[in-house]
Amino acid sequence: MQLYELSQSSFYVAEAAHLIELAAAVGRSEETAHLVTRQQSMKKLIAETMWDNDAQVFANRYPDDAPNGETKGIGGFSQKISPTSFYPLLANASTVRFNCFHYSSGAVNELGKSCGRTRKQWQ
Repeated sequence: MQLYELSQSSFYVAEAAHLIELAAAVGRSEETAHLVTRQQSMKKLIAETMWDNDAQVFANRYPDDAPNGETKGIGGFSQKISPTSFYPLLANASTVRFNCFHYSSGAVNELGKSCGRTRKQWQ
């Protein structure tokens, strides 16, 4: 089964953040730049391909040419929502727009000021 997997993509972003920190600490600027580029690329892919706007949640996604075992169709988002839907938030792999939605929906994060409101105004 082909699937764009949300948890593994988010783990990749989180791991890259730690590797960037390590590479910078030991003065490996070339590797640091390479890792930053790859991390930013994955963040963009997560935001552009794994956000289900209809369900207003991050979700695993079947490629457009792959069978979708859940709907018996081709492509589309997984219909199963799980804790992995929040992994992009934990890995800091989502954009402020998505974080603001989750924050206003009750998920805990510290983006009140980025969303144009203070934390107190969200409550």
